[in-house]
Amino acid sequence: MGASLRNKLSLVFMFLLAFSLQAQENITDTSQSAQDSVLALSEEAVDDSFHPKDFKRAILWASTLPGAGQAYNEKYWKMPIVYGGLGGITYWLVSGVKDFRCYRGALRALNDGDPSNDLGCNGFTSSSALQLKRESSRRQVDYGVLLLSLGYALQIMDAAVDARLSHFQVDDNLLLTWNPIVLPNPLGSPIVGLSVSLHLE
Repeated sequence: MGASLRNKLSLVFMFLLAFSLQAQENITDTSQSAQDSVLALSEEAVDDSFHPKDFKRAILWASTLPGAGQAYNEKYWKMPIVYGGLGGITYWLVSGVKDFRCYRGALRALNDGDPSNDLGCNGFTSSSALQLKRESSRRQVDYGVLLLSLGYALQIMDAAVDARLSHFQVDDNLLLTWNPIVLPNPLGSPIVGLSVSLHLE
């Protein structure tokens, strides 16, 4: 039984050793192919179709229609974020306005002296509860207006920054490369890492 266990352990050990040697060989191959691809990229010509965006036009588009500045900058993936954010805030704001009007109307009906008008709002019929809910919905409206204004301003700033940064072009003199590396470790198995280098010529 002891010999059988030793045989199984030695088979597992040999399998792991073979697997680690194969992995190191793959890492070396990957490193060489990464260097070859970087050299191929550095030899390609610079794209002559570079057209920077006008940030004033991006601001104009974003101010006119939220999300249009992102479309002008060809950042189409940002448009659902803009519309989702502004739409969610608008929904929250509109529900706050409806609640405020409901609580305000119920409070006025309660205080007018005619008991036939005292229907309440959303299940609240007491004066103190209606006042608390009215103030709460008023704060919701105030925060909604503030958040909507901030969201609108943020999407304008985002469009302007994207358009401004479109003027930044990386040329051939700047090259960033990364390569996988294997470092020897005197205490055990080798250390696998990533080498990042920035070349300025």
